[in-house]
Amino acid sequence: MCGLLSRVRRAAPGRGLAAFLLVAAVAGACRKPGGAPAALSSSWQETLLRARGQTVAFAMWQGDSYINAYIRDFVAPRLHRDYGVELRTV
Repeated sequence: MCGLLSRVRRAAPGRGLAAFLLVAAVAGACRKPGGAPAALSSSWQETLLRARGQTVAFAMWQGDSYINAYIRDFVAPRLHRDYGVELRTV
């Protein structure tokens, strides 16, 4: 997983959380035969295409109103606008 995160950082600098959530959606939803997540062997463009239309359930504490507002008002709309991914906090 560490190798995947470093690939995300290189492919999407400055968009760490959004990119991580995007990869999490794809890695959880797409598996190749044999059990390996497809995101590990895909290019970044393939990952973006597979992510479109996915929903990410993002478990977070939700005890800080500023963090909640940041995720709700900044991260979630941009994930949807830029990648077509819906972010659902749980």
